[in-house]
Amino acid sequence: MVVDIKVTIGGYMQAKKSHFFSLRSFSAAARLLEFVGNRQKGKNWVKLYYPQKRKDRNNFCGNFARLKQKGFLESKKVGNKYFGRLTEIGLLEFLRLKMDAAVPFSDDRVCLVVFDVPETKRKIREKLRQLLWACGFFPIQKSVWLSQFDSAASLVELFGKFGLGQWIKVFNAEEKSHRHK
Repeated sequence: MVVDIKVTIGGYMQAKKSHFFSLRSFSAAARLLEFVGNRQKGKNWVKLYYPQKRKDRNNFCGNFARLKQKGFLESKKVGNKYFGRLTEIGLLEFLRLKMDAAVPFSDDRVCLVVFDVPETKRKIREKLRQLLWACGFFPIQKSVWLSQFDSAASLVELFGKFGLGQWIKVFNAEEKSHRHK
């Protein structure tokens, strides 16, 4: 659920998107990562289907191997069927790809992310900060981040899908400035 709230935010915010991770948004490897990410529920395995044409199958195998080598996917074979699932790093890359597709708000609204990840999950907290920065978010505090891109619905869905929703809250907020007459 995305909540619209009004909040006073001071200062100027510049829209920015950069590529911290290594996949291009429309590459075949990115499409394969998105295929697994969109079908994965929690930590369940996703059945992978090999293309029928030899050329397509070779491309699929190369991209799959590349994703495994980068640590984005895990795989297992049961009989003659292959299954894959996202790793923690793969989840962050999947989220980055979703956020790259976000469009800027046309009004004064912003996407606000507030999180409180426990110390025992420090790696997730650090990767989350890196991901937010790479996707055009700016820190207000260490655990409060803003973006001018409409990515709240994607963030809520993904954080909930992978069990991170208990630590992370996402809002659409309207930016208000203090203006002196």
